[in-house]
Amino acid sequence: MKILLADDHQLVRHGLRNMLDRLAERVELLEAGSVDEVLAILSKDTSVDLGMLDLRMPGMDGFNGIDRVRAARPDAPVVILSASEQRYDIEESLRRGAAGYIPKSLTANETLDALGQVMRGDIFDPRGRPSRGAKPEPHFNELSPQERRVLALLAEGCQNKEIARRLKLQEVTVKAHLRQVFRKLHVANRTQAVKLVLQSGRNW
Repeated sequence: MKILLADDHQLVRHGLRNMLDRLAERVELLEAGSVDEVLAILSKDTSVDLGMLDLRMPGMDGFNGIDRVRAARPDAPVVILSASEQRYDIEESLRRGAAGYIPKSLTANETLDALGQVMRGDIFDPRGRPSRGAKPEPHFNELSPQERRVLALLAEGCQNKEIARRLKLQEVTVKAHLRQVFRKLHVANRTQAVKLVLQSGRNW
């Protein structure tokens, strides 16, 4: 598993290095200190499985850095690391397509659990689902035909590997489709997506 860790503080990267070794049996870590360095690495290395970006590092330009990195590698999940736990920072990061938002206040085990969720195709929101205000309506009509097919197989109980086999896709592509499905349906994980499909009564 190859992880690109981007933070402009070497001390933070050093602290995360040993922890990330526990995420998978074999982890290769690439490091960067700015968005420009991230993009330079991605232009040469197409095998990165996960990007971890500090929200306030050079080149982020607010949240625009998320857009730039995702455009460079749309098939690899991007997770935001931040000392901020402000609601707006979390919501805007996820709206821009981040697969997770990890506050630096989380413990090592909590961080590893969050990253594990992301690598399974879920979206990690540290607040859980928003509890205030009206719940956003799921945008079924925004799903692409392929996303609908992936969702249908998910509702049948298929795991990512089986979905990939039946649709003749790479498993990483299935995960990318699922992240878009979760975002458009305003759900955090597979269980919530399936529940929403069943409640909708739609014939998928």
